[in-house]
Amino acid sequence: MIYLLPIGKISQTFFNKLGKDLKNRFDKDCQILEPLDLPGYVYTLDREQYQAGKILDRISELELPIGCKVLGICDVDLYSSGLNFVFGQAEMGDRDCVVSLFRLNPKFYGQKFNEQIFYSRILKEAVHELGHTFRLHHCPDAKCVMHFSNSLEDTDYKENEFCEKCKGKLNL
Repeated sequence: MIYLLPIGKISQTFFNKLGKDLKNRFDKDCQILEPLDLPGYVYTLDREQYQAGKILDRISELELPIGCKVLGICDVDLYSSGLNFVFGQAEMGDRDCVVSLFRLNPKFYGQKFNEQIFYSRILKEAVHELGHTFRLHHCPDAKCVMHFSNSLEDTDYKENEFCEKCKGKLNL
């Protein structure tokens, strides 16, 4: 089971669509959890960003069945130690991961909103971070969804599927 965790105000319709697409990639049912509010301690005032690691710590406090995965989706700007920002974060082989919609939105870059591009980016990052929870490392194949996205161009270039090598390593 993959639990989808809204963090903030994100539409139910979005989560329904994402759940169907994730089921197709991981062959696991998806269930939407009740929304989680971000506690103030995850915000860093001088950066005007939220600490992804602390959000993961908060998600880990949720009591859920053993063996499940949890994907938190938030609409705030995330960062991690040593990085200016992250699109998402996961602990290798752990239960929890988080993806931010903030920098995946074309409007962030002053571009016209494009729902198809926006959703494509979200799906790629969601599959990527969940891949880490299934012990998949970054892949050298630039088209593989497990390729590290150092920029939005990297995310746009890669596919939303695993390459054959990563698919073979996926332990479901």
